[in-house]
Amino acid sequence: FKSSMLPASRRVAYRCVWRHTHATIARSRVSPDNRAPVCSRPRLAPMDTSTLQLALHRLRAQPHGPTQLDLAPQALPADAMGHALIERFSALYAARQAKGFGRFVEDDAACPLPALLRRHLVEQAMDFFSLSQALATTLLQLLGDDALADDQHFLVARVQHGETVDFLFVALIPEAQGIGFSAEHGLRAQPYLDLDGIRLAARIDLRAWQNDSESRYLSFLKGRGGDAEFFKRLIACQDAAAPRKETQKLIDGIAQYADSGQLGPDARNQLFENAHRYLETLSETDTPWHVEPLAQTLCPDAPQVLRQTLCREDLALQDGCIPDRRALRPLLRLKAAAPHWKLEFNRSGLRSGDVQYDRGQDRIVLSNLPEDLRRALQMEAGA
Repeated sequence: FKSSMLPASRRVAYRCVWRHTHATIARSRVSPDNRAPVCSRPRLAPMDTSTLQLALHRLRAQPHGPTQLDLAPQALPADAMGHALIERFSALYAARQAKGFGRFVEDDAACPLPALLRRHLVEQAMDFFSLSQALATTLLQLLGDDALADDQHFLVARVQHGETVDFLFVALIPEAQGIGFSAEHGLRAQPYLDLDGIRLAARIDLRAWQNDSESRYLSFLKGRGGDAEFFKRLIACQDAAAPRKETQKLIDGIAQYADSGQLGPDARNQLFENAHRYLETLSETDTPWHVEPLAQTLCPDAPQVLRQTLCREDLALQDGCIPDRRALRPLLRLKAAAPHWKLEFNRSGLRSGDVQYDRGQDRIVLSNLPEDLRRALQMEAGA
């Protein structure tokens, strides 16, 4: 399939940063010769400023022996099919809720990925396809005697776009069986790449890795089998979660949801109080929070909107952290400072009337002052 075969109206510019969290992710199929991925309904043609390098190696499960690796003879072409595959894979990756974030461990001997990337990017002593072969071979070695239950395809893809995006994706994509048409208009079994079945995948921001080694440039899927030890050793990830920072980002996400939903004052305060109560309970019991139960608890009637907000890639939340109690205070309190004053009060004060905001005069009125403050103010006013 070539992009020139597409109608002009359907040659949509292809972007390398995908945020299609609402997109329907179609399954990708393997061609009858089992070598090149074929995606149904290819719609996207690459922009001139986008660069894609793509390789797909096959891991064959054996019923009574170790997994076998079939290295591809060459990289896949960066044509419309290749771009469509990566676009849909990336949309699926962005939409997944449970992700871990971190950076590479420092022990190259135990985890060779950083050293391989240096050879490829810094020393330029290894081309992309050789890098993909080395990663596939390393993956097989790390798998050891842990045989795979089903055939898998090991995806390695590098996506570059302008001066801002340079990502390396690695993933194991299950192979499944579907039903297709034969040339004689009959039905036949046909293998395909089951993108919905992906459990092991990671993304490395290569620019951030080279320019800011302390950033969290590596992300990976967590849960539902995504924490397989051999795959974690392949990506060489050192968890860089900071509970207080992650809690602050979680509160920011909840506030963004309240803003986007244009919640009224009462509904907004109720949301924050419920969130504080729920997260404080988790903190007291050393229980990590997760997107799905959090969304179901705070928004039982329509959890999907909060879920989508918390899963936005720009928020970069690390699902599965234990809430930091100190960072939960903004859910109940507001505080601010100006050159001549500091102020902190509970949100409940707005409802009780002890704290009133006068929009017209842009001022705050405080009631029920404590006696010591009243005397101090009277002394100052009378001075």
